[in-house]
Amino acid sequence: MTEKRDQYSARALLVTALIAVIGTVLALDFYGLIQHNNNKQTTTVGDFHAIYLKAGEGHRLSPKPSNVHIECQNDYVVIASDADPHMKGLLVDYRNRGIRCVPVPPATAHKGDVQ
Repeated sequence: MTEKRDQYSARALLVTALIAVIGTVLALDFYGLIQHNNNKQTTTVGDFHAIYLKAGEGHRLSPKPSNVHIECQNDYVVIASDADPHMKGLLVDYRNRGIRCVPVPPATAHKGDVQ
């Protein structure tokens, strides 16, 4: 007995899978199961950690750039994106208090310190 089986091409299977994923996302969004944050004021942009160093102690850093830089605006630290000049955020602690920036005089900076 020979059975006749339909053969589906790989392209047809990929298109079907793509349509299924897009349809699922659209259905989830339509029913409100995907939440969008429209309030840009409270959006968390990144997670940062402090590394405490003892006097004269260094720390090995990754050679890859972080794609962000800091600016001092109104005596507070602002983190800005290197890729998007409009993406800026005030650095705050765990209690939502702004982190102040204090310029360090060049005479007190030690050679080799991470700044």
